[in-house]
Amino acid sequence: MKTTRNDVLSESEELLLIEALHRLRELKQEALQTLRGADVRPGGRAFEERDFGIPQIDRLLSKLGDD
Repeated sequence: MKTTRNDVLSESEELLLIEALHRLRELKQEALQTLRGADVRPGGRAFEERDFGIPQIDRLLSKLGDD
């Protein structure tokens, strides 16, 4: 038998998780913009969203139904 999200998380827990992921994404976006604004380039390469796990957060939010 396959376990579903509803078997593990209550609706309020799922909403809390979604809210936390949105805030985490926002903080990571701010950090990325700060580094870009300071022209920090480790190894000569500009930071990208993937360096902060932003695409992974987006995919997780999508799986949770919050696109």
